[in-house]
Amino acid sequence: INDRNDPFSRVRRFLAGPFEHVFMYMGRLGLIRDGYSSEMWNVPMLFESYGRGACLRSLSERYGQEVVVMRLKSESDRKRIPRVLEEAIKLASDSQSYY
Repeated sequence: INDRNDPFSRVRRFLAGPFEHVFMYMGRLGLIRDGYSSEMWNVPMLFESYGRGACLRSLSERYGQEVVVMRLKSESDRKRIPRVLEEAIKLASDSQSYY
């Protein structure tokens, strides 16, 4: 848990939450259609760091592995949650769900 009081840590806690090993990243997703130009969208993705943060991997690579998603406590925190985190919370809350 990131509990440091330097300015960078405060901003990071405000935007992405208190946990250091999981963070949000705006990835680029492309859509290619025949006869049309391709479209690029910025999509929020969840990543976790491993190996002391030197390498990153998407949580979607962890097929068949358990992923723990913790609920945020206050309603003011819920207003800042992007849609991808809300879906991850729903997935983690359902004991029958696998991905």
